[in-house]
Amino acid sequence: MSQQSNSPPAQKPSLGRVVHFYSTTSPGSSELEPSAATIAAVLDDTGRVNLSRVLWSGETQPQPDVPFSPEPKAGCWSWPPRV
Repeated sequence: MSQQSNSPPAQKPSLGRVVHFYSTTSPGSSELEPSAATIAAVLDDTGRVNLSRVLWSGETQPQPDVPFSPEPKAGCWSWPPRV
């Protein structure tokens, strides 16, 4: 799942923070769907983290070695938008 991010996040990720993990809605699709995820480990200064992703069913799924992307991108995490 390792994809390169363009730049490290401006805000440093830390253990326990809630972020969005983006995946495609179905295989071969380019439509992205965000999932809530919690940072389980910070791997380096570029923003690579291990996540615990929350599925729509409420179950969790590990997502190891996930890169940061400032814009929604499949297989990456980003900060949730401010509302």
